[in-house]
Amino acid sequence: MSVRIPKYRLHKATGQTLVEIRGHRTYLGKHDSPTSHERYRQIIAEFLSAKSTPVSGPSASAVPLRVEELILLYFQYAKGYYVKDGQPTNEVVAIRAALRRLRTMFGSSPTSEFGPKAFRLVRESLIQEGLSRKYVNDSMGRITRMFRWAVVEELIPSSVFHAVSSVPGLRKGRSNAKETAPIGPVGDEIIDATLPHLPDIVADMVRVQRLTGMRPAEVCILRPCDINRDGEIWTYRP
Repeated sequence: MSVRIPKYRLHKATGQTLVEIRGHRTYLGKHDSPTSHERYRQIIAEFLSAKSTPVSGPSASAVPLRVEELILLYFQYAKGYYVKDGQPTNEVVAIRAALRRLRTMFGSSPTSEFGPKAFRLVRESLIQEGLSRKYVNDSMGRITRMFRWAVVEELIPSSVFHAVSSVPGLRKGRSNAKETAPIGPVGDEIIDATLPHLPDIVADMVRVQRLTGMRPAEVCILRPCDINRDGEIWTYRP
């Protein structure tokens, strides 16, 4: 009887090579790289060698994806998705920080065994570090989005994502997480004292922000051609 050789495949979402044997996906590194081809040859050699020995019982079941493997795949995807003007955005940095904690605590665990209890342990470690409630919730949200992405890519069963997403976010006054004070406006006396020390263009940008409440990114993309100056009052509609 002929043996069907598992294919050397491209995982488009991450640019990684994968080979699937008995329902278990193994990721081999960047697609079409020498390393991925070498690992593929080794895996196929082991596969063909194992074909001569009947496999039954628990050892025949598929080995689930480990958390650290999922983290690697998702971060490769995130670096290509969260990009602006050809450069990674700050979201990539935030994702890296959230996933680093997850990998430290549960990297070697199978994704199929990561549930609400493990998720809460990761969250508790952030709280114990003294991080704010908003930061903790944002970090856990990023971890949850990774599991959702993995379901869409058919890397894990949907039950894993549903279990993780069942854990609600921290509510104000209902946890030991630190609450941060709201950020208020800079006082006029500080702005007036600072303006003489700024370049003319930067000083004008600060004045516009003070009058309109624009965010820094919004005032940076403002162009003269975007402003209607026909009347006494100038108008800008983003």
